[in-house]
Amino acid sequence: MAYAHKTCSNPDRTLMVLISDLDETSDEVTFMREAARVASTFNRFLTILALTKEGKGHWNVENANKFTELGIVCAASTPEQFPELCAREIVLSRSGS
Repeated sequence: MAYAHKTCSNPDRTLMVLISDLDETSDEVTFMREAARVASTFNRFLTILALTKEGKGHWNVENANKFTELGIVCAASTPEQFPELCAREIVLSRSGS
């Protein structure tokens, strides 16, 4: 997230997509602080918690709930649904929702 935040030249027109189970960090405080910073900077922020054939998986529910509280959309998806999720977020960003 920090790399995307640092290198994106136009975050107010960008959909940030993070594919993660939100369970790979040892420094949760810094991780959540960075998520809040990115969520407040980027136009939209979509987290794909699982990208599997079944659209199911295991993820850190507590962190997913915290992301949702920050206004970050969290979803599990199949590969076929993934483009639709991204398209929906782009449409919502244009409508100001």
